[in-house]
Amino acid sequence: MISPFRQSPTSIALFSFACVLILSRAHDDATFRASQVTSSRRTCLALACPPPQRLKELLQSEMDGSRASETPILLPCCYDGLTARLVARAGFQATFMTGFGVSGVNGYPDTQLVSYQEMQQAAMSVAEGLSGAALELKKDPIPCIADGDTGYGNAVNAKRTVFGYARAGMAGIMIEDQVAPKRCGHVAGKSVVPFAEAVQRVK
Repeated sequence: MISPFRQSPTSIALFSFACVLILSRAHDDATFRASQVTSSRRTCLALACPPPQRLKELLQSEMDGSRASETPILLPCCYDGLTARLVARAGFQATFMTGFGVSGVNGYPDTQLVSYQEMQQAAMSVAEGLSGAALELKKDPIPCIADGDTGYGNAVNAKRTVFGYARAGMAGIMIEDQVAPKRCGHVAGKSVVPFAEAVQRVK
């Protein structure tokens, strides 16, 4: 597992999956326990059914073959409440809040000029859009994995980012192993931090 990790100089997909469980712990334990004793068929609004739990169930259904679809799980990108609502109303099962999109809609290139606070605010807008669409469709809100860039600092900052995104209503987070300020994943010239530092960001 070490070699593929270091061969990915931009985002680390493994981080996203690992952080599903991290974000689960960031949600209120009492709310989570309440969701476990009720039927998974009922419509859960807001955080009655935590977003990380919905993402976990979706991924599990894909892995155990119980998901009723022959196509892979697609995550169209969103960057605000409107685009999140459009993704949900189009029938997709999940979405991804793109840092490239959030940067662009604020008039900046994707070079980490947008701050943690601005990204968290965008995440709140996305969560609100997904919740609104769910009410209209009478379904559970679809889960959203959010772009956490480099965690916006050291390991302590990354921890704050994870918990902040969880409070905003995100189901998962993607943390990159790039140096800060990072470069867009689509361009050349990227540099990564040492392996130990990258591990500390998600430990």
